[in-house]
Amino acid sequence: MLTEELEYYGGGSLQFQFDEAYKDFIGHCRSRKLDHSQPPFKVSKVVYPFEITMNAKAWNGRVVCAWLAETLPLAAQAFDRGHDGGRVTLTCHALKCMSRFFWLLETNPRELLLD
Repeated sequence: MLTEELEYYGGGSLQFQFDEAYKDFIGHCRSRKLDHSQPPFKVSKVVYPFEITMNAKAWNGRVVCAWLAETLPLAAQAFDRGHDGGRVTLTCHALKCMSRFFWLLETNPRELLLD
């Protein structure tokens, strides 16, 4: 379960930290001139009992994944979790691949091919 223990985006409630994360996300997008329509991150939309889930359109998912791929190593370093057996590196690579996949989905024509 997601808790307030990590506090990468400052102390306070989870919603405060989500607000700070969203500001970071917006800054990431602006500095790279990335278009998106991602609404603000809300605890009620992400944290459910026994799981953490975030839904996003593929167009937004590509940007959120790219942002997470850059943010995750910084967070791991901030909490001295650099000795994780390569899991952060592998996760970041997966996020970058997902970002590229979402981008390809959204930029290619939609076709239904039947044999």
